[in-house]
Amino acid sequence: PALYSNPQVTFNDTKCHVLYLSAKLINWQVVGVLLAAVLDIVPGFGNHTPSTFFASQQEGLACLFQLEGSAAECDGVWVPVLSFVVAYIIANLSILGVIKVGNAVFAFLCMAVTTPLTMFAFTFPIIMGDNAEDAHWYHFVSLGECAHETSAHDLYYVV
Repeated sequence: PALYSNPQVTFNDTKCHVLYLSAKLINWQVVGVLLAAVLDIVPGFGNHTPSTFFASQQEGLACLFQLEGSAAECDGVWVPVLSFVVAYIIANLSILGVIKVGNAVFAFLCMAVTTPLTMFAFTFPIIMGDNAEDAHWYHFVSLGECAHETSAHDLYYVV
């Protein structure tokens, strides 16, 4: 019973390298994304039929690897892809570092703050340019929920 009330107790005496843990985390995230991609071909739920889904994936891979017949706008596509991969690895290592140095509660609070702020970042034209999204009511609700959940009472458990 004490283990369920404080799951961090499980990892107190465990020695694990952060890079190894990050690699495991990223592998399971890729598996989750691949499983979720299948939902895109479910009728009434997704936007594609199986044939258009696989044709879209084939076109994207041809663009990414600059295969013959890929579109002209595919030039330089590696820059944003590599930028994302590097930022993603750094973000995962940062989260795991916070858990290792601090604790899981503090890492949860950090992620709870960054998620709504990330949604707001997509609404700023200075960041997104012409692809900026409109701010919706749920952006503000999530930010309010984040402010409520990170009250002083909750921060007491971080220390």
